Amino acid sequence: MAVSYFRVAADLGDADAQQELAFCLANGKGCKKDRKEAAKWYRAAVKQGASDVGLAWIYKEKFH
Repeated sequence: MAVSYFRVAADLGDADAQQELAFCLANGKGCKKDRKEAAKWYRAAVKQGASDVGLAWIYKEKFH
């Protein structure tokens, strides 16, 4: 259920929600694991100045 709230807030531009949604997607917490979608949300959060914690794995070739 939290994932749906994170998604709504992330779509509205909330950087914290974007980071939380990315974590959930990257780890399959409360939703199906989707690392490509997680990378999208981590990048969106970082563009707004959020911490870059958890970003290292997205620089692999297959996530670009």
